[in-house]
Amino acid sequence: MIRLALYFYVFLLPFAYLWEVMFGFMSQLKPYRLAGIVLIGLFSVAWAGGKMRVRLDRYDKTYLFFLGLSVVLALLWNLMEGANISGIPHMVIVFLSAVVPYLVIKNMGLSAVDAEKLLRVFVIGVCVSMVVALAAGTSMIDGRLVAFLDNPNRLAFALAVSLHTLIGQIIFGRRRARLSSYVFRGALVIGLAISLIFTGSRAAIVATVASFVIYSIPLLHRRGSARASRFGRAAAFVPIMVIAGGILYSVYDTYQAHSAAIRRYEVGDSGYSGRLDIWRGAWAVSVDHYFIGVGTSQYRMYHRKYMAKLDKLYDSKVADKDLVVHSDYFEMLTSAGALGLILFISMLVSIYRRLSRSARSLERRESALPAIVLPLFVLVLTFGVFHTQVYDPQYFFLMALVTLSARGFSRQSVPQRSTMGRLRQPLSAST
Repeated sequence: MIRLALYFYVFLLPFAYLWEVMFGFMSQLKPYRLAGIVLIGLFSVAWAGGKMRVRLDRYDKTYLFFLGLSVVLALLWNLMEGANISGIPHMVIVFLSAVVPYLVIKNMGLSAVDAEKLLRVFVIGVCVSMVVALAAGTSMIDGRLVAFLDNPNRLAFALAVSLHTLIGQIIFGRRRARLSSYVFRGALVIGLAISLIFTGSRAAIVATVASFVIYSIPLLHRRGSARASRFGRAAAFVPIMVIAGGILYSVYDTYQAHSAAIRRYEVGDSGYSGRLDIWRGAWAVSVDHYFIGVGTSQYRMYHRKYMAKLDKLYDSKVADKDLVVHSDYFEMLTSAGALGLILFISMLVSIYRRLSRSARSLERRESALPAIVLPLFVLVLTFGVFHTQVYDPQYFFLMALVTLSARGFSRQSVPQRSTMGRLRQPLSAST
């Protein structure tokens, strides 16, 4: 049952705003949160019965320290200067619906094969959500494509993760794909790439291109026949990329005058100049609060005030709304201060070093995940420069797999000890 709940949780992540889009009513009980409640409940029963143990590695402790520190700082500034603390209830929801499932995934004894299966389930969820959204009447031309998410950038991130997974499995999968599977995955890649274009997310495209370069590490560090085989698969993927490039150029040329999302790629769009204003405001907030941090998700409460203090705005529209900081790194600085940012960056550097070493020694691996996870991590790092995603459940799901890869997966199945032993059984052992 816990396996099924985990699959449903991951599958439903791209359906966050299903009720709002399909039925027109607002609800905090998002589909993935309902699945998360079931997942946490089943895990808690297993833990109470001694069938599961919770162990925190240093990455888990860093996240928990950051979240706890940012809540304490929000309360501190509320006492000192009466600051708004409406971000705390949001953090409670994030903790229950994203952080706790992250910890559950980390403590299920997953192997690399199991983790790759979860990544495939996420890709299936993204693809199904796109099909359902378009069938329900969502337009790819009017505005920016969001499907069942509240923000086109979140959809763009999910699409980019899916593209990485599909391409990485074709190149680094243990077995060569059949022609039918090759064509099917190629068609999915083209469809997801077109969808990515219509999100209008320039940051996602930049991050996707930058992270694809990282595939050179596992390709170049293989030897002999394994290296030749992977280069052969990569070469076989070239026709798909050529076809995709031609289709994307045609889409851009055809819809440039009709789609607001496509027009965002034109030179001179003010999107990034607006981010510069936001980051300047975030820096000013940090300076005025002695680089201690103002607490979780609190920058939004200071945004308009600090936009008014700036001498000149590159994009005046950013002063009219209560905006978030649009960067994971500035979010860390404003929420948890210089200490939080230093710990966050130190954690990321540690993860990158471990994943990089793993990507250089991929011989005789049972899963493609070790080759895929480093580019995925670089995608997270690059995308996080331009968007705040550290509170997103998709982010925590992906980071669960990333930190598991950095820490090391379980090598074998956990033996069953009772009728509830299935709750501890790795996913691969039951398939």
